[in-house]
Amino acid sequence: DVGVLPNVDGSAAWLGTRIFPVLPIAGQLPAWLAFYGGLALLAHSWVVLIQVFRRAQSRGVVPDRTLVRLVVLIAAVWALPLVVGAPLASRDVYSYAAQGRMVAKGSNPYVQGPASLGTGRFLDGVDPIWRSTPTPYGPVFLNVAARAAAMPKPQPIVAVLALRIAALAGLAALAWAVVGLARVERASPAVALWLVIANPLLLLHLVSGAHNEALMLGLGGVGALVASRRHPLLGAAIVGVAALVKLPILGVAIFIGMRWGKHGATFRGRVIDSLSCAAAAATSMVFVTVATGGSWGWVSALGVPGSVSSALSASNVVGGVVSILGGGALANSIVDGLFMACGLCVAAALVSRARIEGLVLLGAALTAVALTGPAVHPWYLLWGIPFLAIGASERRANAIAVLSIVPLFLVAPGGSGFQTALTGVDPAVLLGAPVAFAAAMVFSRAVREAVRTLPIRLTSTWHLAVDSLGWVALRVRLATSNADTAEVGAVP
Repeated sequence: DVGVLPNVDGSAAWLGTRIFPVLPIAGQLPAWLAFYGGLALLAHSWVVLIQVFRRAQSRGVVPDRTLVRLVVLIAAVWALPLVVGAPLASRDVYSYAAQGRMVAKGSNPYVQGPASLGTGRFLDGVDPIWRSTPTPYGPVFLNVAARAAAMPKPQPIVAVLALRIAALAGLAALAWAVVGLARVERASPAVALWLVIANPLLLLHLVSGAHNEALMLGLGGVGALVASRRHPLLGAAIVGVAALVKLPILGVAIFIGMRWGKHGATFRGRVIDSLSCAAAAATSMVFVTVATGGSWGWVSALGVPGSVSSALSASNVVGGVVSILGGGALANSIVDGLFMACGLCVAAALVSRARIEGLVLLGAALTAVALTGPAVHPWYLLWGIPFLAIGASERRANAIAVLSIVPLFLVAPGGSGFQTALTGVDPAVLLGAPVAFAAAMVFSRAVREAVRTLPIRLTSTWHLAVDSLGWVALRVRLATSNADTAEVGAVP
């Protein structure tokens, strides 16, 4: 087993199971290879099946509803071990649990950090760099976290599992929204759904890591779907609730006005619609904040994630170089501000064409905002993928695959990332990822050759078998001679 334990020194266990991080790096190597090898097999299976679902949709030999059920089945099987296992690639979920515990005990997480809990089990799992920082998350998410941490006999592991359930609810809402939006846009719901909920990056960080992007995207997607059904102000209000989980989704409200507003015949009318939707989102934010007894302290803490250097952030890299060359901390802050301004300008330019190009521009705008921020983590790339996936051409699907797979290998199972690896603390990131990826591809090719001629006839969704490890799906070969059935060849 491999994952992030509920305390940083590795002396605890996950559901009674001892995990590899208690060992030195050399002792961890088998687990690292298993981690990266599993990710490689998962990514390979996902990419192969992208083509399968595209072919199934284009030939029309399997009904859309059956393909959607098939996507949900495979994604559920892949997600199952991640739901019950220890968190992978990040310990942020322990911070969420600690912040929820603070709220449950009456502390203000917008003023204090989890260190205010004192020594104890909830603090033990929090990364030391976040123990004294306030939270940048809105009252909707803090209320969810408080309920997860307010059990009669509170335990961090129980809180983490409860937060996973909340994340799964968000992902279920996102899946429903993606299917609905795909039908509104007259695109394949199965292909769009496959690119989103079976996405390895989403499974790793939103299921296993239980990041609050799951709730943010679920609510934001539902808001967009409601707006597409001729209720733009109601949809924008739902997006306002999503922004009280995490703020970046608020841009969807502006998009709604541009795309589905009632005065969209002229650019001036679209601007009026966007302002109306922004007002609806702001109104819902105020109402929900008052109704939940929350405050606006999270606004002053929005800069907290950027206070820690991120090697994936272009503004951090450029700002660091400028600082080293003599610009100092002020120059670094200016660079961060310029990058954010450029990202927002690009996003605004994209959204302004929403009436013409559709949801792909919303996805591109959210991706631009994610990549130009002072803090960039792999799961931030998921902000735009649900909207990029709807109506994706083959080229766009390939771009989504690259955007999803590359970040998988930039973090370690325990949460340390590429920057830490380069400093020599976790050399297994540099060694384990390419070795495991190569081994997984060799294994996959060997199995494919061994079973290439194995025929299986698919007559319903539930006849699709999935590998017992949950990582390798069977590749579907569609029959060209009979439009009513599909032949399936098992290929990992």
